[in-house]
Amino acid sequence: MDPQAYLRRYSEADKVGSGLGEDLGHWAIPYWFVDGGAAVMAMLTASEGLGLGALFFGQFDHEAEVRAALGVPERLRAVGTVAFGQRSVRSDPSRSARRGRPAAEYHVHRGRW
Repeated sequence: MDPQAYLRRYSEADKVGSGLGEDLGHWAIPYWFVDGGAAVMAMLTASEGLGLGALFFGQFDHEAEVRAALGVPERLRAVGTVAFGQRSVRSDPSRSARRGRPAAEYHVHRGRW
């Protein structure tokens, strides 16, 4: 993601009144990460439709090293890494998959929290 692109866009005439084009600190929520996450989800969903295997993993404390290895400019930020490939024929679930999922009520709230 390019946080500076958000500053440039919100400095344009139709957005300047928001004040968000002044400084990244004016953003209560860094939408460059929100938009980047949505892009990752679109890639993961598309990979399913193409019959590919895909996974997302964070770069955590090695983002700078990954950027350097791939020649990504320092001004850009990574949401994480998406790996694509052939689906596994593995029949036993991974450790994460064995944890199961929380009940829908944990995530879904109707009418109010």
